Amino acid sequence: MRVVILALACLAIACSAFAPPGPSPTPTITEFVIPTPSPKPSPTAFTGHYGFLVAGPSGLIVRREDSDASLGVIDLVAGAVSPDGGLFAGWTRTTPAELRIVDVTKPTAFAKVLTLPAGERGGAMAWAVDGTGIVFAAESANASDTQNVPQYSALRTVALTPTGTAASAPREILRVDALLLRPALWDPVGGDLVAALGVVPGSAREYIVIRGAAAPERRGLPDRIWQETPAASGDGHWVVLAATNEPLLRWFPSDDPTFILETHGDIPGTGASAAGRPGSSQIGVVVDRGLVIYDGSTGQRTRVPSEDIFGIVCFRFDGSAAVVKTASGLATIEIGSWKVTPVSGEVRFGVRLP
Repeated sequence: MRVVILALACLAIACSAFAPPGPSPTPTITEFVIPTPSPKPSPTAFTGHYGFLVAGPSGLIVRREDSDASLGVIDLVAGAVSPDGGLFAGWTRTTPAELRIVDVTKPTAFAKVLTLPAGERGGAMAWAVDGTGIVFAAESANASDTQNVPQYSALRTVALTPTGTAASAPREILRVDALLLRPALWDPVGGDLVAALGVVPGSAREYIVIRGAAAPERRGLPDRIWQETPAASGDGHWVVLAATNEPLLRWFPSDDPTFILETHGDIPGTGASAAGRPGSSQIGVVVDRGLVIYDGSTGQRTRVPSEDIFGIVCFRFDGSAAVVKTASGLATIEIGSWKVTPVSGEVRFGVRLP
């Protein structure tokens, strides 16, 4: 099976624009990882309020989508929102840094997960696909001969208790020199798969896969300026790499970066961007000034009927709308009705509010 997949991979790198639309060849999940079932949609619509975390001078401002009023401030940095949209994990600004989890409805209350060793600072993180833990980067001081690149970066996982504290000591699964690590996903159920980007300021340089106790697989990326923020589908099965200075996208299964599909846009001088859609096998991408929803499980690509979109920031916690960049600022686009609503502020995350 692996031989067949590798043979097909040699033929899989294809250049295709989004017009005319239509499914592209879709690889199957490789044998090692047992796919975690995609979360089924709720039988009823979310009846609370959709919220944002908006960058502010003293932290992330908690806000409802339909109001500019602040509901509180989360004073944590370099964090991530839980799959259910109710919790935010991030680092304190103190030394040594603490990893804390905050209920977005109670921004001043927190659970302490761990404290980094002396001499390390907190880096990027991602929640486990099932919400049971966090994979995070810890960084040393900067190397003397580089700018904003640490001497080493370590990738660690920590399982959580129901109360948000550490269930056990963090487990280090990778350490690299002179490189930043940006965790993309952790699937502790489907084969204990961890994926991350290796980044130098300005561009991703490597895609890294760690399957259980196996040695990490590090694959260098072509010489392009790649988006530094990982874009992985909510079920953890698919990854998209977007070039920021040209209309270029690379799609592949998260556990098999050798099987690559490429999409090239038609508008020279424009870049691309991508963000994973929560609770699904889909990823939203912006290319050629338009938003496309790509479904890795079916190969289907849905072009959203809205023009002059310059980038994608994030999704609502349940994937029901995307936050995108337009010529006049940020806006939400409802998935299905495609209604566009302008939003104010520097939105960073979508959250769940009662």
